[in-house]
Amino acid sequence: MSGWKASLWTLALAAFLTFSVFAAFKNSITSFEDQLAGYTWRFFSNANPEERITIVSIDERSLSEIGPWPWPRSVMADLTEKIGRAGAQLQIHDIVYPTNDILEDEGF
Repeated sequence: MSGWKASLWTLALAAFLTFSVFAAFKNSITSFEDQLAGYTWRFFSNANPEERITIVSIDERSLSEIGPWPWPRSVMADLTEKIGRAGAQLQIHDIVYPTNDILEDEGF
């Protein structure tokens, strides 16, 4: 058998054996990976507080300072601009902005 055919057969056999071992021990390998990841988090954890995510909530203090909900769009725009100037790269607003009909009924 020529050199390249022997190499091809060796490569095919290695691929077959790798696939067979992975198929036979898939649960054990996954469990080992999970344990290894757990040790990584445990030994190399960072005690610094997480600062990548900040939640800005509308609380009782905010309601007493600004007024009852729903706030005018100008107030929300100002708040959004201030959050952007503070360095936020992404803002997700989990609120329902009132329509003009609701604002007119409330006197805004």
